[in-house]
Amino acid sequence: MTGRQASLLALVPQDCSCAPALRQLAAQAGPAHVRLYLIGTPGAMPQLTELAAAAGQSSGNIGEDSADVLPTAYAGPALTAVLVQAGGSVSYVAHGLPQPTAMAQLEVALRQVSPVAANH
Repeated sequence: MTGRQASLLALVPQDCSCAPALRQLAAQAGPAHVRLYLIGTPGAMPQLTELAAAAGQSSGNIGEDSADVLPTAYAGPALTAVLVQAGGSVSYVAHGLPQPTAMAQLEVALRQVSPVAANH
């Protein structure tokens, strides 16, 4: 998921009714040339394919955190986005999505993604 391109990991909690927020994340990530991935724990996986389709995302951009590592490190009870720079370092974590303030702050962070790293 990481490497030569920045990624935005949407940590989707179980029973998330967050398709509109995921569409908004996709709309913000696109202009920054950042790939959006939907990540869920085993309990959230059944709904991720449905949410991906509702958000206009490919099922190829779905990942399972089978060890439940990411939510422990980054997520809260709501949708969380983790911006990972090319090379793998985390540069920003947005909690409490889709609250407007959190979405606006994430958009600022996405604009700061290096165009050189994003285009390789």
